[in-house]
Amino acid sequence: MRANLMVLAIMLVSASVSLSHELAARTTRSPTAVAAAQSELDSVSSIEGLSISRQSWLREGGFLIAEITFTNKNEFPVQGAIIACDFFDPPHLYIGRRGSLIVRILPPGETTIGGIEFTMLKHNVFDPAMFGGACFVASDASAIW
Repeated sequence: MRANLMVLAIMLVSASVSLSHELAARTTRSPTAVAAAQSELDSVSSIEGLSISRQSWLREGGFLIAEITFTNKNEFPVQGAIIACDFFDPPHLYIGRRGSLIVRILPPGETTIGGIEFTMLKHNVFDPAMFGGACFVASDASAIW
């Protein structure tokens, strides 16, 4: 993802070069110029308008299964959102955070996705007392334009 954005940033910066310069050997962009272009691209991240409005957990067959309702306030669909969920072991002992890639396209508005599975393993050992906590949108792979 970052590599694609970097190539796009370099292409955008290179587009300002005149035709006569394009025929000559290209110069290497400074790291500062590339970082500035990357910063501009990062500021339009689609996760700013993507959030989780509801979630519920179900236990089944050694898995914790989440059903999550996403709210996409962007004017465009988002694909490849990554969620992060916290997990606990009674009495409220924080185990850690795990992520999951949501491969479905999330159109503008609300979308509910069920069947997001996480194993009930703690240090590679089955833990039947483990439970799921809050989830949040951690990242996105891309926006569909």
